[in-house]
Amino acid sequence: MHPRLKLALIRHTGEKGFATVIAAGIGLVMILVGLTMTIRSQGDVALSSTQKNTSRALLAAEVGVSRYQNLINKARPIAYYPDCVAARSGTGSCTDSGNTVISWKNASNIPGVTTTTCGNSPITTPTQITTNISYTPQVVDGNASYRLISYTYSGIRPSD
Repeated sequence: MHPRLKLALIRHTGEKGFATVIAAGIGLVMILVGLTMTIRSQGDVALSSTQKNTSRALLAAEVGVSRYQNLINKARPIAYYPDCVAARSGTGSCTDSGNTVISWKNASNIPGVTTTTCGNSPITTPTQITTNISYTPQVVDGNASYRLISYTYSGIRPSD
């Protein structure tokens, strides 16, 4: 072995400064772990917010479906007719009118509506049906809301 290399190795075998290198290494590892946890927690916060909004939207949809099912159960003859026949307005409201158009909007033209006796507290007048239909958003929980977009019966209608 070269004498100068041997001398250099003997002189540098002490542990002076080794603790500083270890401390700096551990500090670097701790900083990396901290940054990783910060980035992951930001992702979790965003995911949590998205799940909360999704949950609210699902709640609003379920409430809307339940309310319209209840309306149909209380006034069963309307189940066979669409909510709207004519073109809708810019706000989504139904523009049905006249004595020949049969829809939820013109509930007085639906046979059997005035004699509905189904369910608890039956809806017995066409006015009660049209006031229970909402084409504008109905707030359920904070920001979440539902509204009727359309209803169409696709089965076979019994004879009137």
